[in-house]
Amino acid sequence: MRAPEQDWAVVVPVKGGPLAKSRLHLPRDARAALADAFARDTVDALAAGMPGAAVLVVTPDAEVARWVTGAGHAVVADPGSGLDSAVAAGVGAASGFASLACTSGAPGSAGAVGAAGAFSWARTNGANPKPNTRSNRTKYLG
Repeated sequence: MRAPEQDWAVVVPVKGGPLAKSRLHLPRDARAALADAFARDTVDALAAGMPGAAVLVVTPDAEVARWVTGAGHAVVADPGSGLDSAVAAGVGAASGFASLACTSGAPGSAGAVGAAGAFSWARTNGANPKPNTRSNRTKYLG
């Protein structure tokens, strides 16, 4: 049995690479650097704010996977079908944890597939995920 603070999994989808943050109208290199900084800051803040929680980063990008692994966090392979499938893959990897949070970079994202994955996770793990009404960034709390 894990300590309560270690029984959390946090799913963080990170696109990474040259297509990350593609809606920003910046030069490609600047956009990639900014997206990388956002991702690193998010992962660092989660690790610092939730010590002992498992941070599961879902990404298709090899460079992101390198720094995530180097920081001691888990990498989940991104199935490559968009944000919903990335969240669902992360939720699937969170099996066995009592509590789950999913972050996403766009308000209103992680819709039906992500929600279905979270509720499937809940049934498997005996948890009760619910939408977070305090923020549009963290989608599910258990």
